[in-house]
Amino acid sequence: MKKSIVLPLFLMLILAGCNTNTPEKGTPTASSSENKGPVNVLDSTKSKMLEESIRAFAAGNMDQFTSSMSDSIKFYYPAPGDSLTGKAAVQAYYAGRWKLINSIETVNPTFLAVHVDRSNSVLPGEWQMAWYSFQIHYKSGNAIFLPVHTVAHENGAGKFDIMVMYYDMHKPMMAQRK
Repeated sequence: MKKSIVLPLFLMLILAGCNTNTPEKGTPTASSSENKGPVNVLDSTKSKMLEESIRAFAAGNMDQFTSSMSDSIKFYYPAPGDSLTGKAAVQAYYAGRWKLINSIETVNPTFLAVHVDRSNSVLPGEWQMAWYSFQIHYKSGNAIFLPVHTVAHENGAGKFDIMVMYYDMHKPMMAQRK
């Protein structure tokens, strides 16, 4: 008896979980004003500013990298000494770091933009996120493969006022142990 109930129940759950209102491929997604949740995914074009910023960073173009930042940006990076305040400080610091770097390749980038309407722990507004890896070649001949996650908050003036770069040091540390 139990076996005869399980299969129909399982099929009903699968069918109930199917979203019959899924838009066809190429159909624009709803804007944040049409959604009702506290966090809404935005159209993929909304993450272009972060995408261009990361590509400029990887090319060593600090002027273009910082052009999307507010003058008072709070820039957080997990390495000691890399957390900075102000666009000029970010630009000067990374221009100095690039003196040690021969090239950076961005590997497998994925971008996502969301609008946070309300939150107890996150600043409301538009956030752009990226997941990718950097293949960094230093002038010393050393190289490092660095998985990175970047999160940036866009202020009302269309500039980033917060940018955070997280990275996974597990792979680089394991490579050094070999």
